Amino acid sequence: MKRVLFLCGFMVLIVSAGVFADEGEVTTKDLMKEIQYLKNRVKELEDKVERQEVTLKKQEEEVKETKSVFIKYEPGEGISIEPTGPSLSAGATVVTQMALDPNTANDASGDNDVTDASYSIDIEIEQEIGEIGLAYLHLEGGEGAGLDGDEIATFSGVNRDAGDSGSHVDITEVWYEHYLFDKMLTLRGGKLDPTVVLDTSAIANDECTQFLSATFRNSTALEFPDDNAYGIWTNIELFEWMALEGGIYDDNADWEDPLRDMFTYAQLNIKPGLFGREGNYRNYFWYDDSNHTKWDDPGTTTQPNFGFGISCDQKILDYLTWFGRWGWEDPDVSVVEWAWSTGLQVDGTPWGRDNDYLGVAIGMDIASDDYENAGNPGDAEGHVELYYNIHLNDNVSISPNYQLVWNPNGEDRDPINIFGLRSQIDF
Repeated sequence: MKRVLFLCGFMVLIVSAGVFADEGEVTTKDLMKEIQYLKNRVKELEDKVERQEVTLKKQEEEVKETKSVFIKYEPGEGISIEPTGPSLSAGATVVTQMALDPNTANDASGDNDVTDASYSIDIEIEQEIGEIGLAYLHLEGGEGAGLDGDEIATFSGVNRDAGDSGSHVDITEVWYEHYLFDKMLTLRGGKLDPTVVLDTSAIANDECTQFLSATFRNSTALEFPDDNAYGIWTNIELFEWMALEGGIYDDNADWEDPLRDMFTYAQLNIKPGLFGREGNYRNYFWYDDSNHTKWDDPGTTTQPNFGFGISCDQKILDYLTWFGRWGWEDPDVSVVEWAWSTGLQVDGTPWGRDNDYLGVAIGMDIASDDYENAGNPGDAEGHVELYYNIHLNDNVSISPNYQLVWNPNGEDRDPINIFGLRSQIDF
């Protein structure tokens, strides 16, 4: 390139010299001056071209990097494009249950069974704020109160998903969390749900896809706030194998004078990596300073409540996970003093259904002596749940469900059998 430009320039000089020969002599000094000028111009052009090539190469690398982040290709699965804005997920859950020999209602026709249904929807929106934070919005709605309450009275509950909002969509969570010290410290504030951070479990903390009973979703010996409410939550990753977290919440969830009645907790999660697999061993203490009435002294109505417990989950094999819970709360003001539960989740790999899974759990809720001495039934209530989640496709699954409750609500009576079917649709 340089040689071509130089030769072209040199030829122009020769022609120019011939044309202007009649007008005057062109000296060697003049020719050398013109040649040096052309050399300088060629050098400038070469530098400019080189800079343009560097810019183009940088742009190509940026485009390639952007494609690798947002455009994924998997052999056999094709191309997928990652979202660049807020992420949106939505799901719907429909539960139908039939109870044999319920303890609060009898069919007018004489058949001693009752059937009820409910549905719920969940819409979650997340927006990452660079690498320093996350904004989150959770919308929920549904209809149908389920069997709990009017048809069946238990300590443990048989349908944690039922929450009759009259088909209205409620904002159940909205918060922002901020990361500090390379995510070693997380701070979260807004309208929070403490049940998704306190006493959680890898396989027993989601009523839409895991166990349906409330007693296998969270401990019944733990008095959470009345509803999701104003709160502040923090988590500190002390080590790779240990984390400490805590939260403060408005206990009555009315957003009025939120510092008056508070629910607070602290939880230490130890992750020892037993069997070379993931596991969590959570130890927690909680305190609720809202007013409670003592069972043995109804005139005392300003008693707080408090308790402690553990919640564990451990992967034993690639397809087998165990969970266990134990909790205690103050018997002076509580219905349930002690509660324990344990169970297993087995993925369908051994029988060739990798996306299916089977869950089985058993637990007991033990009423406080003060509650029983106040004239209430106080037998220990037992609960068994068995479900099988059938993966139909990436968006739809169904789960046949069976539950057995004996001594329901502390009553010495025949057990209640509950048969159900849960359908889950993910959009």
